[in-house]
Amino acid sequence: MSFKLPLLQIKRRKSASASVVKDLPVFNYGELDIHHEIGRGSFSTVSVATSKSDSDTFHVVKVMHNMEDDGKDIFLKEARLLHRCKHENIVTFKGICMSPLALLFDYFYFDFKPFEQDLKVSTVKALLKEIDQDSWLEAFTHVVPTIAIEVTKGLKYLHDNGIVHRDLKPENILVSNQHYCDLKDNSQIQEMWMNSPIKCKLTDFGESRSSLIKTQSFHMTNTTNLGRGTPVFMAPEITLPEITKLYGSGSIEFLKKVDMWALGLVFYNLVNPNLNAPYKYDFIQNGVKPQEYSSFLRNMMKKKQLPTPVPLYTDLQISGKWKRVHSAFLKCASFVPNDRPAASELLTFLDSG
Repeated sequence: MSFKLPLLQIKRRKSASASVVKDLPVFNYGELDIHHEIGRGSFSTVSVATSKSDSDTFHVVKVMHNMEDDGKDIFLKEARLLHRCKHENIVTFKGICMSPLALLFDYFYFDFKPFEQDLKVSTVKALLKEIDQDSWLEAFTHVVPTIAIEVTKGLKYLHDNGIVHRDLKPENILVSNQHYCDLKDNSQIQEMWMNSPIKCKLTDFGESRSSLIKTQSFHMTNTTNLGRGTPVFMAPEITLPEITKLYGSGSIEFLKKVDMWALGLVFYNLVNPNLNAPYKYDFIQNGVKPQEYSSFLRNMMKKKQLPTPVPLYTDLQISGKWKRVHSAFLKCASFVPNDRPAASELLTFLDSG
């Protein structure tokens, strides 16, 4: 009798992503018309797009690239977090695509049309670059406190829901004046400009952590990989290992304090709008070369030195319209994490101005 090999039926496991995606809104990337790129990073490209069936409604699509398996996990985690977040100061998530890996959002931008300028910007970083001009700065001084309040509201929502951002910085804060830029009545535009000049939304949750979303890679949100985010916005307990040992681990409460430091550095940028990053003024004044930035920054942290304010804005920071935002920066940028206010406390402080 001849021997026959048994026929094996291979049962393929359902991918982890399939079980996640079934609970999320999905979109077909092939049904989009891509208009122009507005941002690019190491792992993603962000573009403005419309649907082939609706050319009047604009969206933002974030396409991931160079993704390893753990990168895909982060991508899926970001989608789940965004789908959960429903707040006016958090970016509006519209859907997920698995081929290519992509996320879809509402298009959020600040249009300079009311100022008779053909210009649109999407982030706080881009906005500060534009308004840091002699002819515009005075007109935009009241916008800075509003941005500070809007961003703090968004962070308070995240923290109240057990979520930490971990990469808060001006380029991860979207800006818009769409609530009035198309109004026809100039008096209405003027009223909105004075009372509600700008709306902000937090975005880019790729580094975020949540106490409610638990996976094998960040179960209970404790992690040894604390050095996430952007170096010039990192808290000293992240930058300096010797301090990390003193103040805790990667728990949610620990990371909330890290977020508050980053928020403070965002405020520093708001009241020093001619700098594209904190500590840039110190780098320039001390002749620090780019390859020396990290060591110089660590030395400043060890000496408990905050970034130096730019003298150009001293009056606004000390006694002008930016005084409360500057004070909020100092409150958040405490070298003792437990001395930093909670987002709710900071919001009360900013609102009382």
